Amino acid sequence: CTSGVPIIPIRYNLIDKVNDKRKAFYFWKKTKVIFGNAIETRGRDVDSVMEEYRAFHDSELANW
Repeated sequence: CTSGVPIIPIRYNLIDKVNDKRKAFYFWKKTKVIFGNAIETRGRDVDSVMEEYRAFHDSELANW
């Protein structure tokens, strides 16, 4: 995580939209994609970055 490249957290609902046999996505239903603010990584350890990512994921899951 010392590269300094920001990570953009993304949450999406693709349940029941993935066809495992054809290896394809089907978007005939409403699909929602949420992007969070960039997570800065420069000078941070992996655990602290993952903690911030999980916080985004958990907050969006609660509002889904």
